[in-house]
Amino acid sequence: MAYIKNILHDDQLWINQRTPFIYPQVWGNDDISNLERQLNDISLISKGGVNFKNFDFNDTTQKCFDIIHKKVTETNKKSYNFELDTYLEQKYIEYSDNNTPNFHLGIGPELYNQRKLTYIIHTNDPSEYEGGELHLFLNYDKIFKIPNLKGTIVIFPSFILHRITPVTKGTKKLVIGFVGGKPFK
Repeated sequence: MAYIKNILHDDQLWINQRTPFIYPQVWGNDDISNLERQLNDISLISKGGVNFKNFDFNDTTQKCFDIIHKKVTETNKKSYNFELDTYLEQKYIEYSDNNTPNFHLGIGPELYNQRKLTYIIHTNDPSEYEGGELHLFLNYDKIFKIPNLKGTIVIFPSFILHRITPVTKGTKKLVIGFVGGKPFK
């Protein structure tokens, strides 16, 4: 954890080709408020103990999407060079009461085989909850703990195992999305 904290003073965190890029606090409070206003009109869905809303960016939240697009493009050029051609889906997710999933992949069979990059954006302040850390399992023996910083975008390949640790108090809120292209060969 100390390693990550030291590097976070730079504009991004880069460890190697299979690891995440972290862009600290690039969504501001106004960006998050605009997204929350858009989400007010969408019903919360509960599935498997997780509460979420599917959404698309609109005119109100175009700036939020522009930031994501810029960071995804930069990240892909710098490290992955994946063939990307579409944003597949975005979800707003609320985690509370230990309802977080264990380690899982963002890629899988059928519709999920087009996912190449996953992005996660922390949308509330860590003082509002306990737990809820993003962990990425890398290099067969290392778990990287990503700091919970409001407005921070984390981008990583969808084939990386990841989880959100159980939220033991309050509610953690985030946006997760996937960028895709033709399935890996």
